[in-house]
Amino acid sequence: MQRASDYEEAIAARFSELEQQIKPIVSKYYLFAGETEWVGEIAESVAGFLAAVQFPLDPESIGFLERLVEYILVFPELTEGWLRASGGQTVPLAEFCRRGFESHEARFETANMRRMIPELEVLNKCLDALVVVGNVSDATGQWLPTLFAELVGMIRTEYYASVDTLVSGSINLFTIRCKTLCDVANLVSRENTLVCLKNAILDHCLADILARHRCLDDEERKQMSYSLLVRFFSAAVSNEFRWPYSKVSEPQTGPVNPPKKRLATILFADDALVRSLVEIVREDLGSKDDTTRLQALFFLGSMVKLKHESIIASLFLAPSEKPEHIDLDNIAQWKRVFFQSDSMPKVPSMPFDMSQSLQWYDWNLAKDSILSELFDVLATSKDDEAVYQAYSVLLDISRQVHGRISDLWVPNGKMISLMEMLLTSGKNDKICTDFVTEMYCIIRACAVMEYITYKCL
Repeated sequence: MQRASDYEEAIAARFSELEQQIKPIVSKYYLFAGETEWVGEIAESVAGFLAAVQFPLDPESIGFLERLVEYILVFPELTEGWLRASGGQTVPLAEFCRRGFESHEARFETANMRRMIPELEVLNKCLDALVVVGNVSDATGQWLPTLFAELVGMIRTEYYASVDTLVSGSINLFTIRCKTLCDVANLVSRENTLVCLKNAILDHCLADILARHRCLDDEERKQMSYSLLVRFFSAAVSNEFRWPYSKVSEPQTGPVNPPKKRLATILFADDALVRSLVEIVREDLGSKDDTTRLQALFFLGSMVKLKHESIIASLFLAPSEKPEHIDLDNIAQWKRVFFQSDSMPKVPSMPFDMSQSLQWYDWNLAKDSILSELFDVLATSKDDEAVYQAYSVLLDISRQVHGRISDLWVPNGKMISLMEMLLTSGKNDKICTDFVTEMYCIIRACAVMEYITYKCL
């Protein structure tokens, strides 16, 4: 067997010494909790170990780091000790992650991806540990915005590199950074911390990205930009709050509860962000270039397919009241036909929560809205693909909010009237007829069960 290098031996010895310091505290933690004498020495030893670890990481070092993460989760006092010692400025574990990410950027094009993945995973675990500690430690929670700013700053950097070079390596690294953002967002349990993450995204990432997007005049780069934006928002539409450290002792401060709002909801409640997105999409929908218009339509379709009500409502809808005498819970045909039609996957267990307390909406047809621009596309475009995509967006919006759009359920609704105008003008007869048949005729047939009378088309 080949003898380990001097570096590997030194790291192994250093971690062994570190564990000899930590294990007595672990075994008698109930005696040490509340005391701080032991924190400084161990925090300094952990910082020294992290500073000594070199990149690329060898498998043994990755194992040491995974064990170290568990200790940091058990002892939030260590992170607090680092912050006290540095006046709230420096966390060695974050500095270690920064070195790791910089190393990846320097060797991403030439490195063996199979070897880099374990490195990325352990770096993400280190970031996750800091976020989890921030859930239970006020001092660490107050420092987290610094970490968030760096994280989203890396996403911005990779966005620039991707649209400038169109190189797959930068695009892959952008996707990896977005995945890291998703993992971090899913671990935050404090709503005020999520607000800090949202602010970091807007101030240090999205504002610059959207400004850059508007300046792109090359169609290939604009298409890439839209694709990257979809990847970013897919990461922001994070899954349910997760607490993956069930094997780790629960902090003494009590259970960690999920926040009532998630990142995407908070993000798309920001008027400035929504306004910027709407302006960008409207500009591209109004372009005389068919490719630009189609890219904007595909982007809208992708945003709707994220299936996040906050996104759909902020971009396309306005709050409204539920029409009287409409009880979607009792319209079995509506659920079966509209959501289980041939164009939708047959999912028997698909949930249909039509609670009367859910928010209802109406179409946002204001002059400065995306929908008004969509109707300009329907009325003026000679590109069948663009027209089809515009109708698809409208249909998907209705489905994703489970039909809770009041205009769909009232006689002579605004949208159906616009459709009738397109039909009578002879514009896009077949596509428009198919759309009306697929959505409005189904709705009206179901609505008959609620004694709603419609005029005939």
